[in-house]
Amino acid sequence: MTYEERRRRNKLFWKCLLIGVIVFLAAWIFMHTGRRRAIAGIGDPIQKEAEGTLTPDIEGYDTTITYLYSYEIEGLVLSAKEYTDYSIGGKLASRDIGLAWGKVAEYNTKVNFHWKQRNRWLEYYLDSYEELEFFGGYEGITRNVSNNHAIALDPEIRKQINRIKKGDHVRLKGYLVNVDIVRERDGAIIPWHSSVSREDEGDGACEVIYVTGVEMLK
Repeated sequence: MTYEERRRRNKLFWKCLLIGVIVFLAAWIFMHTGRRRAIAGIGDPIQKEAEGTLTPDIEGYDTTITYLYSYEIEGLVLSAKEYTDYSIGGKLASRDIGLAWGKVAEYNTKVNFHWKQRNRWLEYYLDSYEELEFFGGYEGITRNVSNNHAIALDPEIRKQINRIKKGDHVRLKGYLVNVDIVRERDGAIIPWHSSVSREDEGDGACEVIYVTGVEMLK
């Protein structure tokens, strides 16, 4: 093999390798971050009275989970955020899932929403106040969006929740719950209570869901 042939073969090798790396990175980004989309026709969450308690074994914490309502929510995933700290919140619910239904899910691409999750909140802003007319004002958006602290005690359920990404169409089944936590080392009480209304906003408006089932929809 001549020098020129070796040079061409090496050049082809590195070109193919570069293309392979780009394809791999693009696939990884899509698999982990998803894409923005809109879905029409998603109905309101279903909430019914329920009773029951759980006392999961969480290292370092005396924890009681109290059922408030059985809960089933179908929605378009606006954002999914992982919280990998070693707090009780991170141990119980390492992922928050921002979901939309109704008009917000339907117009999620037509209206230029900017969604962001941080500090266990789901935040957004719009480029123009005129876009609020699609929803009847901010209240219309609030009624069709929720940030969900997804508690997963079953390892398989936790894996399914960890695979959820932006743009997915999902159904979560389980319970809205209050979590009452006593830190064993000093007796400090840490309440983590769910919203039970789709009308509220701000501090305390997130849903705390003990998830018993995850369904990925088309």
